[in-house]
Amino acid sequence: MEISSYPGYRMSSVKFWSVFISIWRWTKTAFLVKPLAEYFREMPDPRCARKHKHSHVEILLFIALGFLAEKTSLRRIVKWAKRNQEKLKKHLTLENGIPSLSTFSRIACGMDEELQSLAFTDWIGNILGTKGIHIVIDGKVLRAATEKIKDKKEPYILNAMDAATNLVLAQVPIPEKTNEMTAIPKLLEIPDITGSAVTINAIGATEAILRMIEEKSGYFVQQIKKNCPATYQEIQNIFGKLEKEKEAEPEQFAMENKGRYSEYSRCEKNRERVEHREVKCYTNDDAIGKIRKELPFICSIASSCQVRIPK
Repeated sequence: MEISSYPGYRMSSVKFWSVFISIWRWTKTAFLVKPLAEYFREMPDPRCARKHKHSHVEILLFIALGFLAEKTSLRRIVKWAKRNQEKLKKHLTLENGIPSLSTFSRIACGMDEELQSLAFTDWIGNILGTKGIHIVIDGKVLRAATEKIKDKKEPYILNAMDAATNLVLAQVPIPEKTNEMTAIPKLLEIPDITGSAVTINAIGATEAILRMIEEKSGYFVQQIKKNCPATYQEIQNIFGKLEKEKEAEPEQFAMENKGRYSEYSRCEKNRERVEHREVKCYTNDDAIGKIRKELPFICSIASSCQVRIPK
C-alpha cells in the first residue's frame, strides 16, 4: 500500500576516466558549477602552519577520485595515483608529484569528515540539481567495512539518491542504537527538494517526516505496511470496495471515477524469474478523509501487487 502527496554510483576502472574527464570539463564551464577544488579549498588544512610540499586540496581531490575509481583504502589510492600519474597531469597541476602514504594519512586523520562530505555533496548537487527530480532515500551497509570496525558491527549509512542517475545527493551515518527514522530528518535538511518527489520505505511513514517534506515544498510517495495498522487497513477497505463496485457496474464505475481511478500493469523478466506488477491509484477527498486525520498531507492512495514466478 502507498500514499502520496504528489498532485552513488559504481563504475568500472575502464569507465572511470571518461566520467572523470566529463566531470572535469563540466567544472571548467563557469556557468555550470565551480570546480570541486574550490569547495575543498574552503576547508581548513589540519596540519601545522609550516610550508607544505603538497596542498591539502590536492590530497582531498586524490581521495575523492580514488574512491570514484573504487579504491577503498589510502594505500590503494596512492598506488592508483602513481600508476595513472601521467593521465592525472593532464588535468591536475601535480607540481611535486604524488604525495606519500603518510601525508595522505595525516590529512585523512585530521580532516573534518562532515565538512568534507558536505563539500562533495554540495558540488554534486550543483552539477545535477536537486529540484524537480525523483529522490530515493534508503539505508545501506558499508561493504567490506565490518573488519575495520572495533566491535565488528556493520556500519550503516543513509543515502539520498537521484533515481535517474544513481548519484548520491546527500548522506548521513546512522549511529549505533538508532535507526533510519531518526536519521531521515537530518538527511532531508541537506538537499533542496523543492518540487521533487521523495520515496521512502515503510519506516518513513511518520507525520514528522512527511510534514518536513511538505514544509520544504517537496512531494512524497510513501509506502505503508502493517507498521501503520489503521492506515493500512483503511486503504485495503477502500480498494476492496472499489473492486466490488467495478465488478458490479463497470461502465458506471468508469464514468463516476473518470480522472480519479487508474490502473497500471507490467510484466518483465528480472534475473531468473518473471515478475508481474499491478498498481491501482485513487484520488478522492471524501474517500480518504479518515487517512487524512492521521496524515493530513495525503492527496492520493495506491495499492500495488507483485507476483514473482520462478523460471
